[in-house]
Amino acid sequence: ASAVILADRDAEAFRFEGLKEALATSAEAVDVRLFGKPVTRPGRRMGVALARGATVDAARAAARQAAAAVRIAYSPECPS
Repeated sequence: ASAVILADRDAEAFRFEGLKEALATSAEAVDVRLFGKPVTRPGRRMGVALARGATVDAARAAARQAAAAVRIAYSPECPS
């Protein structure tokens, strides 16, 4: 299963936080892929969390939980 990591604003300076927490969200197999895009825009896909589980529902839940743990931190000098 997969869940997207979306940006919510325009920015040229940002970083990802919460990766350690995202990878530790579940006993299931979880992976996070960040796309390496140079800028963010509202609704732009910046990454994806992937998960496997005993059931489809378990995998979906683990992917959503991992994606929610990843945060995009915007630099203060960037317009919001």
